[in-house]
Amino acid sequence: MAHTTFIGGKKILLEASWLVLENEDVTVTFKDSDGDDVTVKIEIKSTSENNDSEDIKKPSIQIEEVDDIPVIRFKNWNGGFGKSTGKPIAFASTSDGKIELSFLASIAKLSKLYRIEFQVMSEEKK
Repeated sequence: MAHTTFIGGKKILLEASWLVLENEDVTVTFKDSDGDDVTVKIEIKSTSENNDSEDIKKPSIQIEEVDDIPVIRFKNWNGGFGKSTGKPIAFASTSDGKIELSFLASIAKLSKLYRIEFQVMSEEKK
């Protein structure tokens, strides 16, 4: 049965959990609050273990638009205990800025397998 969930005033549009092999990406399409399709690509990248620079090995998130699709790139999220965003991260908004899409993520890596928990929310901005 379908349900609608709000957390902290944000409407949950997508809640997903995936098991993803190393070097594979996730492309997911879901409905926004108006029923329109939204597609997001999620990539997980690791810096070469041969590189000794601690700055390069630090976990980071990059967001860019490629062919009108938001690409969310998690770099060096390799811990077996996992890493999480800790707070919602905005990645898109309507052209008038009234509605913002954000995500929360938790990612853990065991051997060559990533466990990704991903949630997308929409929020009306005042």
